[in-house]
Amino acid sequence: MTAPIYSFLEELNKKNIYPFHMPGHKRKALFNIDPFSFDITEICGADNLHKPDGIIKQAQQLMAKLAGADESFFCVNGSSAALMAAIMSVCKPNEKILAARNCHRSVYNGILLSGASPVYIYPQNLENSIPAGISPHETQEALNLYPDIKAMIITSPTYEGFCSNIKEIADILHKKNLPLIVDEAHGAHFGFDDYFPKSALSQGADLVIQSWHKTLPVFTQTGVAHIKSDIIDRDLFFSYLSMLQTTSPSYLFMAVLDKCRDILQTQSDKLFKAYAQRLDELRSSLLKLKKFRLIDKEILNKASIAQFDKGKLVFEINCDKNVNLLEKMFIKDYNFQIESAGLNHIILMTSIMDTKKDFKMLLNALNDAETKLNFKAAKKPAYIKKEPSNPEISPHNAFKLKKRLADINECENKICADFLIPYPPGVPLLAPGEIIKKSDIEAIKNIRQCGINIIGLNNKYEISVCDA
Repeated sequence: MTAPIYSFLEELNKKNIYPFHMPGHKRKALFNIDPFSFDITEICGADNLHKPDGIIKQAQQLMAKLAGADESFFCVNGSSAALMAAIMSVCKPNEKILAARNCHRSVYNGILLSGASPVYIYPQNLENSIPAGISPHETQEALNLYPDIKAMIITSPTYEGFCSNIKEIADILHKKNLPLIVDEAHGAHFGFDDYFPKSALSQGADLVIQSWHKTLPVFTQTGVAHIKSDIIDRDLFFSYLSMLQTTSPSYLFMAVLDKCRDILQTQSDKLFKAYAQRLDELRSSLLKLKKFRLIDKEILNKASIAQFDKGKLVFEINCDKNVNLLEKMFIKDYNFQIESAGLNHIILMTSIMDTKKDFKMLLNALNDAETKLNFKAAKKPAYIKKEPSNPEISPHNAFKLKKRLADINECENKICADFLIPYPPGVPLLAPGEIIKKSDIEAIKNIRQCGINIIGLNNKYEISVCDA
């Protein structure tokens, strides 16, 4: 008998490879907890997540107080369920939602399930083609062009840690009494120290969804949704959230969220001040590297970037190795794992759980790697720029149409029937209802040839298209 998942994790622990990736606990415990002893069901006194009036209600109220929200909700299915519930609560079938085209897959799932019609707004791009912020000016233009838009949803920070001007975008929407939903999955640590960006909620966003597990010391799949608004139907949002979340919510997850919130309530100043100091010292040293170019404050006010997360270490890379091979080299030679390898950049994630010793190990490793790698002069784009367009038919309708598999080389001008998603970060290159363009096909092949996995593309290089 074998247990492949258990065996993999057991072996991983033996290797003791250091995680510069999520979750934010970095496989260390901020507080003691016995997982099995905390794993209960809705017994007497345990309250019920789907109709809280006891300890869960109290814990959520304390969470709202910490965040400065009117009301907060525990998300035991991660941010995904909350993002889908958010969209379903603000849009009826065929109503328009203004959606940033660099949103996570769960946003597209929410659009699909709601039957809404997306109007896509594309992020600005840095010179290296990495998607950046959403332009307030283009937001206003989209609202002028589509006066029947019902809400807007954006991702801020992005996977790379770039933040849009939330306040300005929120002000534009609020003049038309429209809500702003922000996927702040990677920004649960915002607002605890001035070294990091301000939270979206503090800048006027109406509904903010955070994945606490990405940057804070809690278990994977724990998230929180915050509402601070008079134009969000809270009861409707909660109803959809209840539908989309499991009927057997993990008390272990809720307990860890509650305890982490309690620690942050009382010790955030101490924890984040020390973390910011360690991180600032590390970044100062990393900026001296020549071949691993750390993206830093030079990006501010470019490509609609209002703020950026210094906890994300994003390096532009241009070496003689495929970035995936570079990732494996870090594991083999230096015993640490990065978060993500793009086409010519890598991302490392830090948190309050990273020590000075951990950062010193990273700095020594990168200094050593610079001496061993040959770097080329020519560059290829970190991402392929997608040509701006709206779907030919709504994602909901496209998903229901008859589908067939087609060779990627024969798909130009066909309608995409499923998602094509490079992982990470989980932003669809193509979504249901979109016309497949030649540039999309080239991007898919380029990304796959660089060793990046694409969900929706099989081993025969076939994708799903509408059979119309």
